[in-house]
Amino acid sequence: MKFEPLADLVCPDYGDDHLNRAVSDLVATYIADDAYLALYWVTEGCLAVVVRVELGNHLEQLYEAKAAADRRASVPDAGPESEAKLNRRAAETTAALQAFLAREIEETEETAAEATALWQSLGREYPGPVPPRYRPDRQRGEDPHLLEVLYDFWRQLITARKRLEEALEADRAAQRELAEDRAVLKRLRRFGLQHTARHDGDDVLELFRGLLARDGARHHQAGHGLLVEIASGRTVLLHVLLQPYRALQGEPVIVDAARVHQVAADLRRSRTTDSVVLLTNTEFSAPARRFATARGMKLLDHRALEAWALRRVAPRPRTGRRDGGRLMRIKRTPTIVPPKYGDRHLRANLGDFLAAATVQDMRNAVLYTAERTIALEVRTEVRTALEEARLVHRHSERRRGTGSDGDDGDWTPASPAYARSATPLLKELGIVIGQLEDSLARIEEACAALKRQYGHDADEAGTGPLRRLGLPWQQARVARARLGELLAADRENAHEVALREERYRAFLGSENSVSLQTIAAMSPTQFELAVAAFLRNDGFTVLRERGGAGDLGADVIAVSPEGQRYVIQCKHGSRRTAKVDSPDLQRLNGTARPVHGADVVVVVTNGTVTAPARAFARSQRIHCVERSFLERWAAWGQPLPELLTTC
Repeated sequence: MKFEPLADLVCPDYGDDHLNRAVSDLVATYIADDAYLALYWVTEGCLAVVVRVELGNHLEQLYEAKAAADRRASVPDAGPESEAKLNRRAAETTAALQAFLAREIEETEETAAEATALWQSLGREYPGPVPPRYRPDRQRGEDPHLLEVLYDFWRQLITARKRLEEALEADRAAQRELAEDRAVLKRLRRFGLQHTARHDGDDVLELFRGLLARDGARHHQAGHGLLVEIASGRTVLLHVLLQPYRALQGEPVIVDAARVHQVAADLRRSRTTDSVVLLTNTEFSAPARRFATARGMKLLDHRALEAWALRRVAPRPRTGRRDGGRLMRIKRTPTIVPPKYGDRHLRANLGDFLAAATVQDMRNAVLYTAERTIALEVRTEVRTALEEARLVHRHSERRRGTGSDGDDGDWTPASPAYARSATPLLKELGIVIGQLEDSLARIEEACAALKRQYGHDADEAGTGPLRRLGLPWQQARVARARLGELLAADRENAHEVALREERYRAFLGSENSVSLQTIAAMSPTQFELAVAAFLRNDGFTVLRERGGAGDLGADVIAVSPEGQRYVIQCKHGSRRTAKVDSPDLQRLNGTARPVHGADVVVVVTNGTVTAPARAFARSQRIHCVERSFLERWAAWGQPLPELLTTC
């Protein structure tokens, strides 16, 4: 039975019918275990992305601080002799900060590279069979997972941030001291007065105004907060709750439920906004969070405000309902459970993510895993087809070079034609391979884009990387179909060749086979009689089987089964070097057609034909059966009409 949260899931339109059907068919097979597995796996990716983003943000802070320190060091600080000591102090402070930032940048770059590699490895752990970490019998902390290693980077990052803040604060203090000392020198030089008192204070609302102006949001004063108009035309009230820090312990005062209840009561009578966001410079207690969630209010604590101010993430509530989704209580199935990581902070963050998951989150996770599955299957399919095409191409290249006569025991008269048939096949295979390579390159790009999307917010349904898969997949299917046609035609050709080779080998072992050595020992008359016998083996009707005085160049005359009249002149030589020259062919050409009525004129020799004679024969449509072709006819039994198409 279909899993209830997926019952009304409508798969997006990816712009290709095959792609739509593949995703729909796969999602239709998903059960509860598959859906929860997809949700847990994607949630792990979200945590991994958070770690990478935080590392990237920290590295960006280091770059900015390093650039500022470099600019400060490059500014000449010349002055009177009385300021020489201050100048040396400023140079030493800047050099110390530069050295510290250089070390931090080097270490953070290495950590960020390792974190990226771990995130990529985590993304390759595609849920097929259930990984061990999702099984109920897995012990907590057993065999640390990649995500735990990434989370350890996060803890290191927290320490690195503290070091950076301490270093920057120490540098700022040193710069303030230098500025005060310079100001004292200046006042003493000009007026001889004592320095004035400093004014130190921050206007929180002014800070928020600056952040909203930076983000392009329209706003105006509204009581203890700011009324903000967001892009969709809705209004949000930012209500500020400032909390003091205890002087001695340095601990913040937590905003409790009573304070949130009081604010809600004050706003209930005058509320004219679509939603309310409570901001504090400290933290909210757990009862306060539950109360705010029940009243539909969103909460932003000091961590969210810091991230907003530093442009690390967009401001979003840590608790409460998300727009457009209903909270879903995760029901633990007996076979699939969240991973039991050994680090309690990692478990707590994973639990927070899962607790805030909506039905739409699960649907997005299911669609994402289905898209990844289809993309990988398509890539494997095209890779297999490309490897098959390349294998056939390599075999055809070897086949093209096996058609020449030689001592190869596998050679038969069918070998040259079979080798020549590889040339058009290679041309067609080249086209198919080019199409498959182009399709695979675009499919690889779509797979890489899907992999990069792991842990990030999904694109709008039907507009993501999978949509790019439709056209190359269609092209690959056409190329595969063409490859199948080529292979089928080649197999049929190979079958015909195998039948001919079997027939040739059978003839070679029969009593009708005559070797070139036997022919060389014949007399000219015996050779003419042998040619007539070869014609009878091919089904010809022999009208004249030997020549003589007054034969006018026609030693053998025969009629083929198709009714064509063959006029043949036989030239026998006792040596292999015997040659037929042009005058012999010219005499034959003068009588074969006009006198003997030949349809086909043939010269048969156990020697060779000179180049001029061969050129003359070609111009007069005279066929020359030389020594190597004679062997195919006499010893192998290749029919003369078939033989004449190749010689």
